[in-house]
Parts: sequence; C-alpha cells; structure tokens
Amino acid sequence: MNDAMRGRARTRSRPLHRPTAWNPPGEIGETYTVEVDRSGGAIEAFDMAGTWTVGLLPKGAMEITPPPPFLRSWDRPTGDVFTVTGDTLRTNAFVQLCASSIGTYAWALRDDRLTLVPLTEDCEARKALFTASAWVRE
Repeated sequence: MNDAMRGRARTRSRPLHRPTAWNPPGEIGETYTVEVDRSGGAIEAFDMAGTWTVGLLPKGAMEITPPPPFLRSWDRPTGDVFTVTGDTLRTNAFVQLCASSIGTYAWALRDDRLTLVPLTEDCEARKALFTASAWVRE
C-alpha cells in the first residue's frame, strides 16, 4: 500500500462529526408573526410592509411567508437557515437580498413575544424586518 492509500484509509476511519443546526430545540422553535408598518427606510425600499410569518423549524430551517407587496417585487425567500447558541441567533435569511451575509442577533422570548436585537448585521432588509417589532408566537 503506498502513502496516498494509507492516508485515505486513515481519513475514512475517522468518525464523522455532524454539528447540530438547532440548539436547543423547543426553546424558540415555533411559528411567529409580525405586522410591519410602512415606516420608510429599508421597509419601504424593499416593499416589506404587511404581515410576515416565520417558522423556526427543528432542523434549523426558516420558513418565511412574506406579505403580497414583497412578492410583487422579490422572489419568495427560500434556503434560509438559522442556528441558536444560548441567547444568540445567527441566520442567512433573505439570501436573495443580502448575498452571503450572516446576521447575528441576541434573542429574548417573554410572554410568547420574540425580540431580536442585532449584534452584527450588514443586511439592512433583514435588520429592518427582524427588529421592526416583537414577533408574536402563534
């Protein structure tokens, strides 16, 4: 057996590490809605006013349902994911508007109201929507 084959054999024998995309399940994993008023800035620029629904699914997927005005200008959000570590939520939501940007938010859930506060965020559309108001758990 040559050195290259030995290296591959060693590589294959290592256990695969698959990080979990969602931690902890059930803490904030639910469906939320928020009513966004037309208030200028990014909300108006991206036609984001209206009722939004976001499902935070157990495997780390986000299911985002935007209001009709947004869909007249933009494609339905797809491929959005998130991770939760402690009181921090990271997401690539609005990949079609924010390229490969990742936003990091502190989150708090009180009385079925989810509040997100940006820690690092360079996507104005995502920041405007996620911080417009508290998200209400359905």
